[in-house]
Amino acid sequence: MKQITRMAQGAAVHGGLWIWGRTASDKQRITDIAFVMAFAVWGNNLE
Repeated sequence: MKQITRMAQGAAVHGGLWIWGRTASDKQRITDIAFVMAFAVWGNNLE
């Protein structure tokens, strides 16, 4: 289960960085970063 969680976190971070790199709006970037951070914390709490 831990491996799946790690893979999901990696995918979320990767996707978040991809979105962040292609978003012009600073407000949207902040939202994307916050979402990725929240997902990473949530993933850690599953273990």
